[in-house]
Amino acid sequence: MPQFTVHTSTLFDPKLKRVRHNISITVDSTSGLIVRVHERKGAGAIPDPLPEGDIDLRGKYAMPGLVDAHTHVFLHSYEASVDLPGDIPPVLEIAAGSGSVETFELLQARGAPLGRLTLHRAVKQAFINAPSDDSIRDALFEQRMDMVKHLVDIVGLDVNAVEPWPGKWCSTPLCYAAFRNYRKDAKELIWFLLDRGADPNRTGPLDGDIILPSALESAQSCRNTRFLEAVREWPALQRNNTTT
Repeated sequence: MPQFTVHTSTLFDPKLKRVRHNISITVDSTSGLIVRVHERKGAGAIPDPLPEGDIDLRGKYAMPGLVDAHTHVFLHSYEASVDLPGDIPPVLEIAAGSGSVETFELLQARGAPLGRLTLHRAVKQAFINAPSDDSIRDALFEQRMDMVKHLVDIVGLDVNAVEPWPGKWCSTPLCYAAFRNYRKDAKELIWFLLDRGADPNRTGPLDGDIILPSALESAQSCRNTRFLEAVREWPALQRNNTTT
């Protein structure tokens, strides 16, 4: 099992909810899961030079479970599943929805595998953080858009991939910007996906006797007029871009 170890001076332990010192954290490169946390003792506790792949964070803080600078440490039960009972989402899916592009690239470089819903999660979070009627776009929406663009333009994920979220009625990434009526101004997100070939009429596969709806059908059923307007305006935007 490929592993690497992060050596830090100060660790915030989210389970103990306290700071620990002189800690080394061993991570499974495939799953992205922490497999060992141990306290270093003695001057020779860290090999010199470090083994290939290890990361020296002495003099810095390590905060496993805290993504970037914003997290809800005590809000959720972290034993609970977000997909199906017993499932743990692949680490790159979690990073796609909550982390930075730099975090995603680091985990991918360490061998973390892509999940089926990686782009879907990224689009969902970009939509949720899009500005509303009376607000301006903020740094969090910019970060989420950067992630969507990275996944499509750099990683090469399929904008028309059909992967229904268990218990939900969505199929393609575009659908995740359509099936909620949050009064979000998500035109930048919607237009980007359409520019990259997203099909708003693409339906999902059979789920028993049910065909999962397309993004347009989802928007119509939940009266997401902002999404419908963005799709209607997009062809004219394309013509204007062609003539300018």
